[in-house]
Amino acid sequence: MYFQSARSDKPFSHWLRLLSFTGLIFFTSHSIGQPSAKEQALLSCPDKPNCVSSLFTTGQHAINPLNLQGQSTVAIRTRLLNWLHKQPGATVVEEDKTVLKAEFRSRVFGFIDDLILIIEPDGRVDVSSASRTGYYDFGVNRKRVEALRASLHTTTDQ
Repeated sequence: MYFQSARSDKPFSHWLRLLSFTGLIFFTSHSIGQPSAKEQALLSCPDKPNCVSSLFTTGQHAINPLNLQGQSTVAIRTRLLNWLHKQPGATVVEEDKTVLKAEFRSRVFGFIDDLILIIEPDGRVDVSSASRTGYYDFGVNRKRVEALRASLHTTTDQ
């Protein structure tokens, strides 16, 4: 019925429309309710105790975001970069106006931890710090975020 003639392009266009519609339904249904890129980056804590994220509200991965209300995004970014540049073993690997990503290399074994900072317009800074390898981090990632928090609340822009 659909393939009445080899020269007719109606059957081909029918199948093309059907395939396009099916693909649209498939991709739309799988994208609904998916986390944003920001949430995916911050929610990427594995089921291991070597990661903390401010988007977790309970459990071993939960940590409060940094709160720098009343400061501009530029000022917050400057303060975060200043702190990062002073940290032993830290390398800023990616930065834009609102996102900073850094790697921290341990002194002894050279293990790498990833720190992600996302600056929100209201002064909230969402944070994630995670070890790339291993199971335990002995609280290193949590201590790093808390050291950053303490530094931001005891220093002024320089």
